[in-house]
Amino acid sequence: MGCTTLFLALDLYWLLTHKGVSLAIVADKVDTMLAIRQAFRFMVKSLPKDVFDVEVLGDDKDAMILPEGRVIYWRHAGSRRTESDRSGGRLGRGTGITCAHMTEVGYWKHDSEYDAIQASFSEMHPARFVVEESTAGGAGLFKELWEQAESGNMVSKRAIFLPWWRDSRYDLPRDSEAFKHYVKADPIDGELDWVYEIKDKYGVELKDSQIAWYRYIVNEKYRGMISRAYEEFPPLPEMAFQYHQNSFFSFSLIKSHADELRENPPAELKVGFQFGTWLHDTVANENPEGSLTIWEKPETGMKYAAGCDPKYGSLESDCAACISVWKCYSDKIVQVAEFNDPNVSCSQLAWVIAYLSGLYHPLYVNIELGGGGYAVFQEMQRIQQEYTKEGSKIVHTGGGLTHTNFIDSVMHYIWRKPDALGGGGAYHWKTSHDSKLKLLHQFRDAFMRDMLHVRSLMLYEQMSFFLEDENDVWSEETSDRVIAAGLAVQVYFDVLYNILIEEKIFWDGKISNSSLLQSEETQVHSLKPPTKEELIRHCIYSFIGKQLEKPKDPLEIWRQKKRNDFVQMQGVRRSLQKRR
Repeated sequence: MGCTTLFLALDLYWLLTHKGVSLAIVADKVDTMLAIRQAFRFMVKSLPKDVFDVEVLGDDKDAMILPEGRVIYWRHAGSRRTESDRSGGRLGRGTGITCAHMTEVGYWKHDSEYDAIQASFSEMHPARFVVEESTAGGAGLFKELWEQAESGNMVSKRAIFLPWWRDSRYDLPRDSEAFKHYVKADPIDGELDWVYEIKDKYGVELKDSQIAWYRYIVNEKYRGMISRAYEEFPPLPEMAFQYHQNSFFSFSLIKSHADELRENPPAELKVGFQFGTWLHDTVANENPEGSLTIWEKPETGMKYAAGCDPKYGSLESDCAACISVWKCYSDKIVQVAEFNDPNVSCSQLAWVIAYLSGLYHPLYVNIELGGGGYAVFQEMQRIQQEYTKEGSKIVHTGGGLTHTNFIDSVMHYIWRKPDALGGGGAYHWKTSHDSKLKLLHQFRDAFMRDMLHVRSLMLYEQMSFFLEDENDVWSEETSDRVIAAGLAVQVYFDVLYNILIEEKIFWDGKISNSSLLQSEETQVHSLKPPTKEELIRHCIYSFIGKQLEKPKDPLEIWRQKKRNDFVQMQGVRRSLQKRR
């Protein structure tokens, strides 16, 4: 007997004690609805006649009618809509509902069905109530509802966690063979953490027979798949949503790092942008609600990698634009800044990249070209071209920082086919099925090897919702921070890793958490244009760089060799003449 059965008993009691109540019981699919209807009919028939003498006036696949205006509607949210119905859900339309019991909400196929039934609920009836219960089922609608109710900011909803360890049935008899075996077994992954947390958070100290029961079901009911057991029998509420049988990242490792980050939060500076029509109209200022978070000021002599994922760039779940900046060592990648904004335009996103490249330099940038990424890249190219024009209004970025070298410092990532022997490449990153798998697997490898020092709690949260099967990797929630970080890690391994090894740039194990608020280097003001000397220097550097990038003509190489030989011979002749 689960919580659905318990609430069915409450449903029936409420109907019998309140006249004129209409109750909707809504399941996730038809099969579940049939089982619930059968259980409810059995409850009605088994009522003691001397207490509740109930006459069923009508009973079919749509409703059960009881005396004195009581009605139970049988509904499910699993039907597929046609193309013409995709604008919204239909659940509950045309029906007045006093009370509702919605079960397995975490498995509803369409969020719009949940939204549609809200209009049918009574807002005035004194006996109204709504129950929304479910196995968590990972991220999705029910997680969103749970977090809203748990936040304490709602006046009509409360979150109630019903853990397995409060049920006396989930306990092994001490004289059983299962108890004798599993009480001595090794702890399962994460067991000690949640045992102590249950005691600290709820004041409940689990018995050894309860812990043995959990080890028993993990090994003998779920074939050793602890993630599956955590999904069905979560010891803690957050584990119900974040554990999944096909989790891509190790949740226990994510939780360990995230807990450590919560206990020792890094100092941070929040920066907000007031975007104008052009880059020179844009102002960046310190703002507690700003979209840019800076954890560490720039360090001279270091190299930085950045990934940019525009809104709806690589995945449909990327509902915000994100830029992730990392300081690179040969054996560690440290997150130093992160920008995340759902409302920024492509041009504005390019200006933020320019701002960051003026702060952290040299900055190697990798842009996802999908979802507006091409427009971001084109705006960056336009800025660079205009920057070289003397008298141009296009400004250097950096938000008034002392750094004025956007053009000199930004390095565009060049993608090359991994199995190609040579040849050219293409600017930045275009996600396909294969390239997405490569990006995410490489990011996971760096995480598992403890090469990443993450400072964003939201990045950890997004990582916890990635799933995988034999063909694909995907996220049940928004994934923009993960993709942006993955793009930066791609730059690190493809471009910087070997350079850093040759330069012997190793991490010393220390992380700078010093406050940025009083740093003169990172004061934020309005933007300013470059000087004439900076423009001349850029033109010289650009010319030299272009000459170095040009492929060598074999005939020109031969001619240069002859010229060098001639000059060398002339020198020998002069030396002989002087001796004579």
